[in-house]
Amino acid sequence: MKDKNYYIGIDLGTTNSVISYGHINTRTGRLEAKVFKYKAISSDTRSIKQYELLPSYVYFKENETPIIGEFAKGMISAQGSRVIKSIKSKMGDSCRYEYDGKVYSPEDISSLILKFLGNKAKDTLNFYPDDVIITVPASFSSDQREATLRAAEKAGFKIRDKNGKKRNILLDEPRAALFDFIETYNRNEVPEVSLDLKIPQNILVYDLGGGTLDVSLHTVNYDENNKKINIQDLAVSRYTQIGGDNFDKLVADYFCEKLTEKGLNLKTLNEFSTNLLKMKLTELAEITKLDLNQEIVNKLEFGMIDQENIDEIETEVLRANIWDGKGIEDTVSLKKYKKIVNELMGNELTYNDYKNIDNIDFTKNDNIIFPILDVLAKAAKKINSEVKIDAVLLNGGMTKFYLIKERIRNFFGFSPLSLGDEDKSVAKGAVYYHNTLHKGIVYNKIQNESIGIEVSGGYVKHIVPAGTVLPYTDEIKGTFQIKEENAKSIVLPFYLGEKTNTSLPNKKIASRVVKFPTPLKKNTVIDIKLTIDESGILFLKGGIAGTNDYCFDISVESFNIDELKSDKVRDTKVLKKYQIIKNIEPKKFVKLGEKIKKEEEEEKLDKIFRGKDFPTLDYNAIINKLKISQNGYILGEYLLNKLDNVSKEHKTKIIFLLKEIVNDDENLKRKIINKLITLTKEENIIFYDVKDIKRIVKDSIRILGLTGEKYLESHLLYLLTLPYTTNIRDIIIVSLGKLGYSKNCFMHLLNELNKCNPEEIGLLINLVWAISKIGKREKMNPISNTLLPLAINKIKQLLKENTHKELTEKCILALGELGDSRFGNEISEEESEKLLKFLKEFALHTRKALQKNIQLTEKMILGNILTEDEEQNLLTIRQESL
Repeated sequence: MKDKNYYIGIDLGTTNSVISYGHINTRTGRLEAKVFKYKAISSDTRSIKQYELLPSYVYFKENETPIIGEFAKGMISAQGSRVIKSIKSKMGDSCRYEYDGKVYSPEDISSLILKFLGNKAKDTLNFYPDDVIITVPASFSSDQREATLRAAEKAGFKIRDKNGKKRNILLDEPRAALFDFIETYNRNEVPEVSLDLKIPQNILVYDLGGGTLDVSLHTVNYDENNKKINIQDLAVSRYTQIGGDNFDKLVADYFCEKLTEKGLNLKTLNEFSTNLLKMKLTELAEITKLDLNQEIVNKLEFGMIDQENIDEIETEVLRANIWDGKGIEDTVSLKKYKKIVNELMGNELTYNDYKNIDNIDFTKNDNIIFPILDVLAKAAKKINSEVKIDAVLLNGGMTKFYLIKERIRNFFGFSPLSLGDEDKSVAKGAVYYHNTLHKGIVYNKIQNESIGIEVSGGYVKHIVPAGTVLPYTDEIKGTFQIKEENAKSIVLPFYLGEKTNTSLPNKKIASRVVKFPTPLKKNTVIDIKLTIDESGILFLKGGIAGTNDYCFDISVESFNIDELKSDKVRDTKVLKKYQIIKNIEPKKFVKLGEKIKKEEEEEKLDKIFRGKDFPTLDYNAIINKLKISQNGYILGEYLLNKLDNVSKEHKTKIIFLLKEIVNDDENLKRKIINKLITLTKEENIIFYDVKDIKRIVKDSIRILGLTGEKYLESHLLYLLTLPYTTNIRDIIIVSLGKLGYSKNCFMHLLNELNKCNPEEIGLLINLVWAISKIGKREKMNPISNTLLPLAINKIKQLLKENTHKELTEKCILALGELGDSRFGNEISEEESEKLLKFLKEFALHTRKALQKNIQLTEKMILGNILTEDEEQNLLTIRQESL
């Protein structure tokens, strides 16, 4: 890499990603940045084309290597549930995506995109460029930046030097845009710009992409003598997930209304069909946006329309048979488009509103203007005067849209600057920045949001103001006092935001509970020494005023609640929460196999169930078809009718067929459930012999569990009490584990566990598994945490009394699920500490093979984020035994 003297910049974008390179031109002595081109299969014509922008889409083709880019984007309509887009907006989150038995985090998916870019660069350079700069939104938190670094490392890029120290490979996108702008300015390639960069200029960078909006204000000048770009950050907006995707969603909703006017009933669509329809309409919305913008640009360039009539420019939208024979035939003018997306435009906000920003309802201002006011207010506070903006630089794909340029122009009262290369500017700017790093030039960063501690009365004391240049050190004396006599601990709630109270838009980012080595008297004054590093990680030391005795030592990351770092308080439990985003259709196989012909298959089924000798091969062939067919549910009515007119032996075989299609269609699902409930009612069961119960009733209950419908809980609990179902209790319990949700169900299964014969290992395993499923804290609405200690104590008892391998594994998992503190509503700190102590003692006397599971459970109880391998292990253990 060093010998090649290349500088590499990567814009890892929400919608598109770009990789750029530069090297010093030996004739001119100037660094020239260019974008790598690559060849790929077009999503529309399926021909090989050359591209510069890589769509940030990943298609997880079944049991094959993931496909990146154009082809993946083209699969969004056909196999949307297996395509991941806009993954940048999930960086730093704890969500997981599962395909073909493998779990992917957002950083895993981003690493696939980065690896693809690196390999395409290798095609040109003949070596893999491991020394790169990757751009991120200026408002990215520590979590989001760390996730990006992990993705870079997985993609094969160097994030550490030879000594193991982290390299500075991340660059804020506004800075990158500024670097590209200044280099272009110095080459006299920026038309109609009256800026004199020999003197400092306040430039606001407005970066609106596919999924994020970044606004930042910088004082910029170019030092000709030293050939150095000087950038001083004044303010950065809070992280805002708004972009082109939001515009497309509103237009897609408008198109959906048009379809409903034509008679489409959305309530009749199952989840898969609803998602597929949304994807098709979103794709149409994006095309409409692009076509409308092109119409506007063309008419303006050729003088075909004046400014007064520009709202009347329109584009035709014609798409036949979007769903069930219904299509869209419409015209969308700029005026109509503005009306559809009005809520995003912030039309009621003006420049001077930044002076009164605290009185603006933040919750109603999720729009493209409020972040500008946020930046202006922060900058005014920092410089203690009104803010003068010398220029506005547009960046990001959405700023190509005339509607956005018009809104920004009207807001500021002058035309914004645009390089005309908004999609590539950031990647090219990263190249110029990479070159300055190799020259040894270092640029400071600022804290984009104020960090504060909540004190009595809901007041927030700011300890690190927004705009603070990092790294930063300060001491706060005489502010904090102990409010109780003989206090053994204090709670330190940390907030991010500019308000001096705990209300929105301030956001609580951490809560530290620290215990003192010895109790402190009331009114004892605590002095705090703080340090915040370049990454935004805050270190606090608290001590008794007038002494050198520090009573706590902690660290806090913006948007990340880290573990307590203290030699004196090792036994303190950290309250650590994070939010999980559910897998996209986890473990759900999307049926895209060949459609079946109703009459043809019904005829085959008639022959199968009419003959004396059952044709197993023909029957299995139909099962295999139903597993993958797009329209297998069309046989549902036939099979339900057939169920009433066949022998008991054949009933089970039809129930097996219904199992393959029960979740394919909501209307059919309800009918199947009603039929299976009838088959498993007591008045019917009493006429079955033991063999029939084991076949018909057992298989019916298994399918009821697969539906996941909560209202079936009471029916299954009732079945569990019947004397006739003793031999199939395992199946009922497993199905309850899949759909049970109530306190009643939890307590019923716990009672079953308490009276279960210790010799019935299989039943014990399933009871423990079901209790852990119903009681796990990961649920959106978990059962009351006051019930959990009852189950925890019984499971601890089982661990002491049993040595069965699988039962032990399920018990350890159950303790993790019930004691999990990653999601809130957890057991008390006292119960948690008792559970951790038990696990440590149990680990001393158990098999080495179980140590990994015990460590996993301990991390869940402590509230620690799991690694990818631990997440995968957890998913494996969670599977039911049957």
